[in-house]
Amino acid sequence: MSLPEENINRQQDRKKSSIAAFLLLLVVVVGVAVFVYLKSQNVDLKSISLKDLDINLLTKGKTNNTEITEIKYETKENQVFGVYKDYIIKCNNDSITWLDKKGEQYWTIQASFSKPIIKTAGSYLLVADMGGKDICVINGKEIRWNKKVDNSIINVDINESGYTALVQEGKGYKAVISVFNPQGIERFTRTIAENFVISAKVLAAGKQILINRVDTSGVSASTNLEFNDLSNDKPFANIPVENMIFPSVWYFKDGGLFIAGDSVVKYYDSKRSELWKKEFSNIYSSNVALGKYAVVAVESGERKGFLGGTKTDIKVFDSEGEEYSTYTIEDEVTSIEAYGDVIAASTGRSVYFISIKGKLLSKHNTKAEVTGIYFFGEEQAVILTKNGILVVPV
Repeated sequence: MSLPEENINRQQDRKKSSIAAFLLLLVVVVGVAVFVYLKSQNVDLKSISLKDLDINLLTKGKTNNTEITEIKYETKENQVFGVYKDYIIKCNNDSITWLDKKGEQYWTIQASFSKPIIKTAGSYLLVADMGGKDICVINGKEIRWNKKVDNSIINVDINESGYTALVQEGKGYKAVISVFNPQGIERFTRTIAENFVISAKVLAAGKQILINRVDTSGVSASTNLEFNDLSNDKPFANIPVENMIFPSVWYFKDGGLFIAGDSVVKYYDSKRSELWKKEFSNIYSSNVALGKYAVVAVESGERKGFLGGTKTDIKVFDSEGEEYSTYTIEDEVTSIEAYGDVIAASTGRSVYFISIKGKLLSKHNTKAEVTGIYFFGEEQAVILTKNGILVVPV
């Protein structure tokens, strides 16, 4: 015969066991639900880290109660996209169209391009036909100027003051460099008989132009950064870099110059003296934030998992070469963009938004490959994929 106290203890033990079993079952059910959801969202479960989960991996589609807008487009059409002010710009073979953030057409103008390219700077929008001869510069809803140039366009750039630097093919020359003022009047022309020209950029004040040339006459290709005054076609300064190619060139607000190759970055002060240099095993992409921080996506020294997959370090350096921050991504980064104090890093199927202080702001996964990232500002951006456009919160 059991004592009353023993019966009470057995009942309490059974109750505790039932609660424990229920909690264990709940954890299993929630875990399975999360697994199924992540798989349905095309998330690579091998690359998930805890610091990603606490942002918005489990709440894909919302961040701070802001909805993500998806805009579909016809993939068979020859078209490119960009962001200009508060609008998405779509350019195809016969028009330039302004779309609002929901994908609704706001304004369109007729144009003719075989292979359009979009560049924006400040209040200016530039559209050019790569390999063709047409170029158009717009400010607001006004076409400031457009023209058909003499030779095929190799590269083009526009600065915030509205000065356009154009690299064209030239008969008997490697390239012809031209600069147009904001009204479309040609202010500078220079022919390059030797060396290949990667790019040309007009400095912010609109008085000098930087020409990035590659010399292939030696055993190894070398870079020659050439500075020209717009009032004189003779260079007044050169920065030769032997046995290295630096396709990426960025200006700092203090007049400094940041250049990046496939394994080396350098910084030159306003007097064109080399101030610092950093070497890495592999550089995936580079950019500049706030006009005073160099940003590079480099192969990390660490490997992920027992298979040894690639990790990427997003490193930020100031003009003195001091490391300001580092954020590690558990994948290989294909490109980075920057706006204000926000860095966007794409791994192909995911986009990380990171502050220059190295803090993850948000992460967005996509079902199709990412082909571009553009900012409306520091709080909203556009992720362009192979089959659609995502307007996302940062």
